[in-house]
Amino acid sequence: MFSEITVEVLCTFDEAARIIEARGFSFSHRYKMHDTYWATICHIDRTYKELIERSFLVREFDDNYGNRITYKRKIFDENDNVISEQKTDCVITDVVAANKIFAQVKLNNWITKKADLIIYTKDGVEVCFQIIDCLGIFIEIEQEDCKNISKLITFAKSLGLPLGDDFHLKLPYLLYLKNNP
Repeated sequence: MFSEITVEVLCTFDEAARIIEARGFSFSHRYKMHDTYWATICHIDRTYKELIERSFLVREFDDNYGNRITYKRKIFDENDNVISEQKTDCVITDVVAANKIFAQVKLNNWITKKADLIIYTKDGVEVCFQIIDCLGIFIEIEQEDCKNISKLITFAKSLGLPLGDDFHLKLPYLLYLKNNP
């Protein structure tokens, strides 16, 4: 199990990169990720919690990381914020065929998310910038066995980046809401 926070970055990526590099972080790597979310229920008028509990995703990478089917078992607090998650992955070789199978058995493709991920590291800590088509720039910070989300939030604030107020953003659901007003 690991915990994560996701928050919007309120400046351009170039500005954010300058800020984080000034804090001693170094560019590590960059890759593209394409997620296709499938649900066993109809997505209309569903909350994020209802949808994600009954969803999995087909994840395609451009960096030879290994395409996969992923189920994310999320643990929520009393405010429906995700406080931890456990991933189950299955490596696949044919993303197109996998998505075709799920469509043929009438699963519900409720969102497709394309992201450019840029990773910075310092002293073993990773900060992942996610540039999401049609949505914006975000940072995601994960920590294994983290019992205290406020520690991750404090760390994110210490980076000196202009950040939004919500550290529990659910990017696929935000994209879904934007595309389905």
